[in-house]
Amino acid sequence: MVIREIEMSDAASFWNMQFELDKETKFMMYEPNERTKNLESTKNMIQEAIDGSNLLLIAENEAQSQILWDLGFRS
Repeated sequence: MVIREIEMSDAASFWNMQFELDKETKFMMYEPNERTKNLESTKNMIQEAIDGSNLLLIAENEAQSQILWDLGFRS
């Protein structure tokens, strides 16, 4: 497992991870299947992290290049 800062190329995988997480817990902002696939919004969130407004780390499975977890901080 690799923990690293998110990159713009992670947008689709990051959205997919959030979508699946919505199905697994009742403590997320969205209910299962309520999150709309809006990659522009996801890319804006990632760009804020790249620009330094937020810190967004992901844990990635090296073998499958799959995002497993995220941790974000807002300044």
